[in-house]
Formats: sequence, C-alpha cells, structure tokens
Amino acid sequence: MASYCGHKAYDSYKFAGPVADFKLTHTIYDKKHDTNGFIGVLPSDKSIYVVFRGSISVKNWLSDFNVDKDKYTVWPECKCKVHSGFQNCAVDV
Repeated sequence: MASYCGHKAYDSYKFAGPVADFKLTHTIYDKKHDTNGFIGVLPSDKSIYVVFRGSISVKNWLSDFNVDKDKYTVWPECKCKVHSGFQNCAVDV
C-alpha cells in the first residue's frame, strides 16, 4: 500500500503493524517510465524488500511487457537475472 503514496511521500511514510520497524534505504523513481517504488530492510526478520508500485499508466504497462530476463547489472556478483522492464526503470533513475 505504501508504494501507491508516490515517491515524494516515501521518506515520511509511517509504517505500522508487523512492518513498523521497516527502514527505507532507497527511493525508486523514474519519470520516463512512470516508475515508483522503494527499497528497505525489515530488521525484525532480517529481510530486504524491493517494492514497485503497481502499473497505473500506459508508460508502466509498456515497461511491464518487456519480460525478458537480463543479468542484474547493479550487483553483478549475485549472478542473478531480473525482469528487463523493471531493471531498465530502476537503472534509468
């Protein structure tokens, strides 16, 4: 739900309940693709979250349709593959 508040509100968003101690570490925003999201950690269960707002515009849907998997360029050491559309939006930030 927090991802729909928009990139300008992420820093001040008050997480509650089981995620009350969530720590935002990075905001994802790309005007070109209308991408909004964030990255953060939840210390209580030592997990990392990468959250993208759902698709709400034509720009989003066009990025979503790019479903090929590419090497993850931000952290190549992990030898991971990632959805091309998401990576393009995040790397363009």
